[in-house]
Amino acid sequence: MSVLRSAFVLGIALFMVVAPFAFAQEEQEAGLAAVEQEIVSTPAEQEIVAAPVEQAMEERSEWVWGEVVSVDSDNKQLTIQRLDYDTYEEVQTVLKIDDKTLLENVTDLGQIKPGDHVTVDYKILNGDNVAGLIVVEKKDEQEQPEAVLVPEAPVEEIVPDMAETEALPSTVMPSLDDGPQVNSVSYGDEAVE
Repeated sequence: MSVLRSAFVLGIALFMVVAPFAFAQEEQEAGLAAVEQEIVSTPAEQEIVAAPVEQAMEERSEWVWGEVVSVDSDNKQLTIQRLDYDTYEEVQTVLKIDDKTLLENVTDLGQIKPGDHVTVDYKILNGDNVAGLIVVEKKDEQEQPEAVLVPEAPVEEIVPDMAETEALPSTVMPSLDDGPQVNSVSYGDEAVE
C-alpha cells in the first residue's frame, strides 16, 4: 500500500513539474499559427506589412519628468535633468520640439525657463527624442506661507467660557477597562444607540 501511495504522489509531483511546460508549448504553437496566417505572398506586400511593425517599434511613446536645464529656442530643443531609475543617477535628456508639439500651462517655448519642472511625452524617431506634449508644472500658491492674523484682543475675549455655550451633542466613548459598552449619541432630547 505504501508503494502505491508513493507512486501516486510521485506521479502528481511529476505532472505539476511538467504541465506548465506543456501548456506553454501549446500557446507558442498557437501564436506561430496566427503569424503564419498573416504571411503575404509577394515580396512587395511583405514590405508593406513589415513597415508599420518597424515604425511602431521605433515610434514607441515614452515619458519623462524632470527639471529644465536649458532651453534652445533657435534649435527648438529642451534639455532636462531627470533621475535614471535604473542607475539612480541624474542624467540629462535632450528633447526636440516640432510643430506638432503641444504645450500646457505655457503658450510658447520662450516661456519655459531653467528651473521649471516639466513632464514630457515623447517618441523616439530616427534616434531623436521628439516631444509630443510638454506640461510645465505651475508654481503652487499654496507653497507660499499665508499671512497669519494675530488677534489684538486677549484670547479670553475671543473664546467664550465653555459654561456659557449651549449644550453640544456629546458622545459616550467606551472605556477599555470597563468591558463592552454601547456607544450612544444624544441630540437634544433624543438618544440614538
